[in-house]
Amino acid sequence: MSREGVANFASTSAEKITVGSKVTIAQDTDIRGNVTFGTETVVHPKAAILALRGPIVIGSGCIIEEGAVIVNRRENVMRIGDYNYFEIGSRVEAASVGSHNVFEVRSFVSSDVMVESFCTVGAGCVLAGNPVWPLDAEGLLKEEHKPIFQEEESICEGAGDGRDKTEKPEAEEGEQQERNKENDEVEAIPDRTVIYGHDSRRRLWSGEGVQQAAAVHVKHLDYLREALPKSVRLKLIS
Repeated sequence: MSREGVANFASTSAEKITVGSKVTIAQDTDIRGNVTFGTETVVHPKAAILALRGPIVIGSGCIIEEGAVIVNRRENVMRIGDYNYFEIGSRVEAASVGSHNVFEVRSFVSSDVMVESFCTVGAGCVLAGNPVWPLDAEGLLKEEHKPIFQEEESICEGAGDGRDKTEKPEAEEGEQQERNKENDEVEAIPDRTVIYGHDSRRRLWSGEGVQQAAAVHVKHLDYLREALPKSVRLKLIS
């Protein structure tokens, strides 16, 4: 343990795992890349935390159950706040996550959203950024055709000198595509949003019962820290 009470475990120069005090991590977990766990966080067997590009920083008191997957595909740090609950089979790729959120069984969160706090993504629901409603579909299809026609006009204008005025150097085009990917618009999901139903509808929660929910989460943590070491092998604990 270091002076601050934090242990560092590095397998390669590109991979680094940092854990705070009272962290419980089952041995049978898949952790890749630069990942930090805050104090008292619990990770069950068969969970996966994959920092494929940028680092992942997980706050204190989080619960990550069996089969849950947390993925960072962006170069920026994926920050996850405190007291979040990732239930069995959930998959979260959000740009960031606040605190006191619940991701229920087999829910999915895409990388084009950042989830604020006190949100719930219901079982089997999908949370994706900037949803397209059926009434907007016709307009979007018309917009998709505009660049095609404009490109054809540009090609015709350059036909006289035998040169396509629309073409760009491959290197420049590749760099622009990378910048566009990193600068994709990310939707902020406001506090107390609830995703529910078979069609993943959204509504706002009143916040009633938030203190009771927080107390239950703390009791759950206490139980897991006591029971999990008795049933599974642990790793990264000094």
